[in-house]
Amino acid sequence: MPQRIGSVSSAHKKVTPLPSLYGRLLYEFTAERPDELSVAAGDSVIICAHHEHEWFIGKCLDKIGEPGLIPVSYVQLFDIATKVPYKEPAAVVIEREKLPTVDDWKALKNKHKASARAVGSLALQQNGNGNGNGSLADLSRSSSLATRTQELVDPYATDATVESFASTRGKYWYLVRVLLSNGHVRSLCRYYEDFFNFHQLVLNTWPREGDKKREIPYIPGPVVEVTEKLCHLRMNDFDNYLKRLLELPDYISRSVLVNSFFDIMEGDQEFPDQYAIPSTRITPQRDPPIMSFLNNNNNDQVALQQAQLQRPIPTVTAITTITKGVCDFNG
Repeated sequence: MPQRIGSVSSAHKKVTPLPSLYGRLLYEFTAERPDELSVAAGDSVIICAHHEHEWFIGKCLDKIGEPGLIPVSYVQLFDIATKVPYKEPAAVVIEREKLPTVDDWKALKNKHKASARAVGSLALQQNGNGNGNGSLADLSRSSSLATRTQELVDPYATDATVESFASTRGKYWYLVRVLLSNGHVRSLCRYYEDFFNFHQLVLNTWPREGDKKREIPYIPGPVVEVTEKLCHLRMNDFDNYLKRLLELPDYISRSVLVNSFFDIMEGDQEFPDQYAIPSTRITPQRDPPIMSFLNNNNNDQVALQQAQLQRPIPTVTAITTITKGVCDFNG
């Protein structure tokens, strides 16, 4: 067990967004201090920073709560792109991937808190006395890209159901059926990586709702080996995740960011109503994205850039009406 460190003060310097690592706990660790993180063997964590290669600052992927300290020797680091464990010692991976120190990580958090206070002050000025009578869209256009994540979109998603999962070109994906406020219906192909990256953006955009108020639902963390049984469990988790997300207040559920998840991408389709959905099968026409971690809080500008997806006109492909469960594994 490494020697426990004292409270770490924030460094006062300019810090750009910092890289993260993905890890899985080899052993159970019980926190003995408020700044430590209790974890169980097998838990998946985002590694945000390190202290002298002996302690990690980690945050659980599938649990709600604040980041905390975990011994480096308790964590197996993985390559997030290939899902393969790193063979090198943790110190080598930390240096190669340029994982920030705790001081740098704390400095970045403080920088974003200061930025959030500045945006809040500007909002009060734009709205007069701060009673909320001003136009949020006008505020976003006149202030910064960061505040645009708070715009309300129309039409917006009113209900979403994860109906099935399938495999195409060796990659599992999920069929998401979305009902819009204008009555239209969308059939969407979404990979696990789509859910994961989207969830990272949501947590970074609304950290208070995610960590403090615990309103943001969570998704299961990534695993090395994906099985049909696991996909079935994930299908139910994702279905619950989307439904709970759309039940949140309008500033979240009707935001640009949340509704960007339901945008039309290659292979997706939109219909005027549920009765216009053909009976043939839809398949994704794109590869899954690379999973990425956002190691910074209140990074609304990054969230907005991620949310403004390209919206190619979908090709007319066949889709199917599929009941909840496995729909096809011939891809």
